Order: sequence, then C-alpha cells, then structure tokens
Amino acid sequence: MTTPTTPVDLSGSDVDAVLSAYRGLALKETRALRRRQGAPQHAPRLEEAQVYWSLLDVAAVLRGDLAVGLKALDDARREAGVEPAGSSVPAPVKPEEMTAADRDVLDRATHLAITVAEDLRNLGGAAILKNTFGGAKSITGAVLDVLEKVGVVLRQVFDATTLGTVPPKELRSGFVLSATLPAGFVALASGIPGKVPCIRVRPGAVRTGDPKQAAKELVPALLHEASHVLPTLSTLDLAYRDTVAFRLLPLTFRPANAAHFEQAAIEMLELPGSLLTGLDRKVSFSGADDLDPAALSAVDRAAAILQVRVVRAWVYSFRLSGSGISRVTDEPRALFDDVAGAPLGNIPWSLRQEIYDDLFEGAAALMRILKDEKVPGENASGALAALRTEAGTAKSAPTISAASIVDRTIDRMLADLNAAGRLAFPDALRRLIQGCHRLESKALGDALGAHFEAWGARP
Repeated sequence: MTTPTTPVDLSGSDVDAVLSAYRGLALKETRALRRRQGAPQHAPRLEEAQVYWSLLDVAAVLRGDLAVGLKALDDARREAGVEPAGSSVPAPVKPEEMTAADRDVLDRATHLAITVAEDLRNLGGAAILKNTFGGAKSITGAVLDVLEKVGVVLRQVFDATTLGTVPPKELRSGFVLSATLPAGFVALASGIPGKVPCIRVRPGAVRTGDPKQAAKELVPALLHEASHVLPTLSTLDLAYRDTVAFRLLPLTFRPANAAHFEQAAIEMLELPGSLLTGLDRKVSFSGADDLDPAALSAVDRAAAILQVRVVRAWVYSFRLSGSGISRVTDEPRALFDDVAGAPLGNIPWSLRQEIYDDLFEGAAALMRILKDEKVPGENASGALAALRTEAGTAKSAPTISAASIVDRTIDRMLADLNAAGRLAFPDALRRLIQGCHRLESKALGDALGAHFEAWGARP
C-alpha cells in the first residue's frame, strides 16, 4: 500500500483530518523507503519529502500544496529505485476458474466434513469433544447444535457452487476459488443474511495432485469457516490454534471459538497438528477443566490476553480492509467509529479506505509476531519474548499486572512497526485493539472482558 497519488477533493471534507491521513501515509512510506534494501546512504529527495510532510499545515493544503508533497514523494521513490506510484498499469488479476476437477475435490471435502461433524455428534466423537470443549452438559449441548448446523450450511454452500469464473463479488455464494486470501488462510467464509454463504478457498489447497488427501486436509478449515456463517450460534475467532490463548481459553468460550471445532476435526481425522496423546486419544491437550489463573505466571496470562486482543483486532481490521468488504456500505465506517471510540473525521471514502488498509496491514504484522509464540514453559520468541522484556524479572517487578504487561507490549510493538514503515496510524490501531470487544454479542463480550480483566489484574 502506498500514499494516494493525487489529492482528494476537499469540498465538504474535514481538512485537518485529510491532512492527518495524508501525512501519516506519506511519512510511513518515507520510513519504509529509508529502510529499503539497497537504498542510498545519502538521500536528499527522501529527506526533503520527510521535512515537507512534517511541516505541511492546513493553510498549505487549502492552497493546493498536497500536490507538491505528492510530487516530492514520487521524487523520493525514484531516488530509492522504486517505480513512482501510478506510472505503470498493473496487470489485471485473472479470475480463478472453478473446473469440474476442483468441484469434485470440494464435493468430496464437503461430504467428509459433514461425516466428521456427524461422527463428532455421536458416541464415536464423545472423547474428542470432552477433551476439546470440556464435559459440562450446557457446553456439550451448544457444541452439538453448532456441529448439526455446520453440516447443513456446508451442503448449501456446495449446492450453490458453479463452474467457471467467479461471479461478481456482491453476488457470491457457494465455494469460490481465491488466490488473494490473507496469508496462512486455506479458506475464508463470508455471508449476507438471507443468502447462501460464500466460502473462498485457496486454489493450491484444492489442486494438490491428490484429490483424496486434499479433501481430507480441507475438512478442518471448512468446519472452522462454516461455523462462522450459521443462521444462529455462529462462532467467532477468539483464539487461533497456534496461539497460547487457544490452550488457555476457558471452557465457557470454547463453543464460541471456531478453532476448537477445527481442532476437533483434526483429532477425528488424525491429521498433523493433533494435540492429543496416547493410543486411545483420550489425553487432553489442556485438561477438560479450566486452568486456575493462579497456576500461571503473569507473562503466561498476559500472552493469552494479548493474543485474544490482537486476533479480534485482526478480524475487524480485515472486515474494514479492501479485501474484506463485500459490498460498499456504511458498515466499515460505523464499525471503526464504534470500535475505536473516535471517528476518523469527514474524509473522502478513498482516503478512509487507505487508513483501514493500513490498520489491517499493521494487525497482520502483529499476527505474524504472535505466530512465533510457544506453549507456556517452552522456549519462547516473538511476542512472548517482548512480554517477558516488559515484565522484567520477578525480582525487579514482582507486582506488575498481566494487563499492564499487555498494554506496554502493545505500545512497544506498535511503535516498532511505525518506525519500520509498516504502520502509519499506531494510535488508531491501539484504539481498535482496546475496543473491539464492544462489537461482540453483549453476553459474550461482557463475560470475556470480565474474565480477562480478572486475569489481567493479577500480578
């Protein structure tokens, strides 16, 4: 993402907000250019652009000097050996075509996913459900309801799948092949109330050369994504499987977390990634009971809190980004204004979208940092190392709370991303991280917030 190449129409806009948006994007790009491999040691054009954007004021914007700043930025790009933005026409993205062979793999995967969901609901899956979700009757009932509905939705999605190229974005239903999913995603679901959902699938996950194995490996992702688009009882992404928070998530919240259904499918199919051990596959990865926070260090509790916060912010930033918006509506604007607790101001839609895309880019960078996490007690790196740095040793900071560790770590990571030219608006992303729980269902949001607030208050 680069700074817009032309000034926006200022009529009816909040000029202060427009200037703030342009300045943030432009200075982010100059920092990225300075750190670019092979950039010249002495870069007068880059220095001029940095000074210009730092000093630009509202009066200059009203005189039309945004264009001068954008030209200075183009000069800095040329100096760094980067093609000026907008000087070349990108090659059009070829729509992904759904072939009969692709549809056959998805048909096989759908049937297998429905079978796995049914098997989990029956006695054969009782041990796996107990070890994954716990054994409480109220929790088991919710899990069984989700598994029943997932099978129905997957059948509807497959039946709506058509051969050929993808239909217009706003009309999509069924399975659609998409090479532009976020990094690390095999599939991604979206839905509009009253319509059959759409599940986008990465082509490489379908075209492996081994249709049977491809279908089997798709099943956990399909159960995960289908659980997001149920008519009722839809799940959320509270914690992904490769985070500490996944193993520490209390039993009450597991039926609402899509990754736990994904994990149950992995256990049923005995795919790589199983967390259960023993020949009878009845040994739980975290125990069928909630962990006592007192048994965990402040750093371990902080890791769980940090991961839940970042995952939720990533989900909402994706919805705001150009990749996540399925229709042009006012939803993204209201979403951010509600979540972040402060509006961006009256600025043109194109500029607002650049800010949303920057937030998604920053949240995605935080997610990559979190993926370096290890299980508590093992060697740690990435975000967990940062948490430990902020916490200090027990001798130097024996009473620091987990919540304080999280806040300080987030501030540190956002500052690092901003300095590296990977995030233009750290304050906006911080507000998004702090406030996204407001958009959960009230009962779940309040309960989850209270739970981690209690965890975070402990030293």
